[in-house]
Amino acid sequence: MPEFVELNAASAFSFLRASSLPEELAERAAALGSTALALVDRDGVSGAPRFFKAARAAGVRPIVGAALSLDGGGALPFLVETQRGYRNLCRLVTRMKAGVPKGEGRLRPEMLEGLVEGLFALPGVETLAGPAESRRLDTDRLARIVEAFGPGRVFLDVQRHRRREQEAANQSLLDLADA
Repeated sequence: MPEFVELNAASAFSFLRASSLPEELAERAAALGSTALALVDRDGVSGAPRFFKAARAAGVRPIVGAALSLDGGGALPFLVETQRGYRNLCRLVTRMKAGVPKGEGRLRPEMLEGLVEGLFALPGVETLAGPAESRRLDTDRLARIVEAFGPGRVFLDVQRHRRREQEAANQSLLDLADA
């Protein structure tokens, strides 16, 4: 059975969304026997240096990323593969936050141009959910993400928390992945 690696951990640097410090996350992952952990804070990489150092000290492979708020709602998680990917992620954060009031930056599809090398995209229900009344996934949004990154750099994020209402959305994600 393959090892589970958490790819969506958020720290206290995801203001009002999580409370654990990056060091605590790294220590807990090591205590659980995890060999790797991804820190994907919302709209920034401020916790990444502390997380990277703590994870390495704890013997856990650090995977750095961020979940960037999208124009139109939701967020798109990114994982960094290379140093260039980290630079590109930092540039994406800068692009989405430039010239807007604090906390109001949103990523638009055209902002991805030229800045996807070294990154993986992990769209899931939060990224692809359409209007609440329809409960259908936005396949056009997914198509734009795949077009920007290429099919080999986009992986659909399916999470299972054993909630009945989540199962239909997960099945829709699985159907999209198959397609």
